[in-house]
Amino acid sequence: MWGTVGVLVLAFVAQAYLSVRQKSAILHEPLYAYAGYQYLTRDAYRVNFDSPPLLKQLAALPLLGQGLDAVAGPEERAHALAITFLYENRLPVAQLLARLRAPFLLLGVVLGLVVFLWARALYGTAGGLLALWLHTFSVALLGEAGFANHDFGLTALTVLTLYAAWRLRARPSVRGALGVGVVLGLTLVTKFSALLLVPALVAFGLADAVVGDAAVSRGHAVVRRAGLLAVMLAVAALVVWADYGFAVGIVRVDLYRQLLERISPGSVTGRLAAWLPPTLPLPGSLYVEGSLLQMIHGLVGHINYFLGEVSYTGWRSYYLVTLLYRTPLPLMALFVLRLSTWRPGARWRDEVWLLAYGALTFVLFSLSRTQLGQRYVLVIFPLIFVFLGGLAARGWSAMRPALRAAVAVCLAWYAVDSLHAYPDYLTYFNPLAGGPDAGYRKIIEGVDLGQDAAGLERFVAAADIREMRVSCFGCPPPRYLGAAFKPLGCQPTTGWLAVSVRHLVMPQPFLPKGCFDWLSAHEPVARIGHSIHVFELPAGAP
Repeated sequence: MWGTVGVLVLAFVAQAYLSVRQKSAILHEPLYAYAGYQYLTRDAYRVNFDSPPLLKQLAALPLLGQGLDAVAGPEERAHALAITFLYENRLPVAQLLARLRAPFLLLGVVLGLVVFLWARALYGTAGGLLALWLHTFSVALLGEAGFANHDFGLTALTVLTLYAAWRLRARPSVRGALGVGVVLGLTLVTKFSALLLVPALVAFGLADAVVGDAAVSRGHAVVRRAGLLAVMLAVAALVVWADYGFAVGIVRVDLYRQLLERISPGSVTGRLAAWLPPTLPLPGSLYVEGSLLQMIHGLVGHINYFLGEVSYTGWRSYYLVTLLYRTPLPLMALFVLRLSTWRPGARWRDEVWLLAYGALTFVLFSLSRTQLGQRYVLVIFPLIFVFLGGLAARGWSAMRPALRAAVAVCLAWYAVDSLHAYPDYLTYFNPLAGGPDAGYRKIIEGVDLGQDAAGLERFVAAADIREMRVSCFGCPPPRYLGAAFKPLGCQPTTGWLAVSVRHLVMPQPFLPKGCFDWLSAHEPVARIGHSIHVFELPAGAP
């Protein structure tokens, strides 16, 4: 059994690694590396403090001891300094990227093992291996695992937290609550949206106590569970504070209150903030400030593109359609098979626990104004994989022949579909969306992050192109790509041109609406990773 587990886990790591080594730095990787390095070497926690530090520290950890230039500077110039840090340092960019991405591959191992262990505990060894197979060939997870990013780290540690809390539910103890508290604390310093875990775990825990073992008095069970939850939350808070170096600072409540009043007059949050003093000295003050900034960002919304429309306020159907277009068809088929064969049994409370957090995430982000791609609901996938392990709950040989054949076909199809998507997992769309060459016209967020700049460099070198004009989202400035690369503006021109699919469909702050509409009359001669279109327009082309 463990040999099979090892092979599948290593297969996941190999696919993610071999894929990402062909990719350039994505949008936020330079900033993650730079900010994490500032935290570890200078305790400069205000750099990029609008997201927690843990995963940036993790990314920068392998960079220590390499004699790198810290490129210290004003916090407001962090994005520009991050580009300098990554592209003008003492190690080649490829080596820096390989180092800062390595910890996230290890998180992929952790996530795979948790998926297997949880599914095995619920459904036996066959169920565990089925769930791990789904993890190993998941285009959604493979697309994120190789890059230094918050969302994959958040997903891995969230699933670990939920698994640890589920085990605590079965064997309540103070020691177990301490362990869950540590894992929860680590998860809370991955991304501020992890704060959703706090009310969720409290609600799940108390509800479980209320409907728990009839042999234990309900009041006693609730009091005991509340005590364990208090221990867990206290430890988690301590871990969060520790990651900020046990610092105590001043939170300018008055500034955030003014922002809230301007953005959302009369809001409940604003009325609650009115009761607070203008300034508050708090442990881990940067965590509080960062979470307030993200809350304000959530109220403002974020520009996004969806099915031909652009909005700052989101769409109720955004994540439903995103999952419909970006989930492999065989995985959908397996989910339908699982639901059709599911019967309430002894494990129903375990399965509610398993699926409730994924459902909560889906609903809340569907109602949110900030909807930035599949990565925001990535946690749904490993939880679904564990649930699908129930297809093999009675063992492979005990399945009805028709069901066994259907599951086998779906699992094989799933793996082949994943291998076919290699190495361009980020741009994966299923046939319902028209595949990766058409999907970007429906959903763009999280698809084009600048990952294929390296592929464009290889294309230019192989074709011996002397000049390539580029408009590329998330890519490094043209001067870092090579002498052949020049910026491309909105004015129609001829020659070799490369444009990100994001720039083709969505207005940008620095590009007017319809900037590249003149390219719609031309077919690209190449598609680099499905995220960059290359055109060759001869002199006199319309």
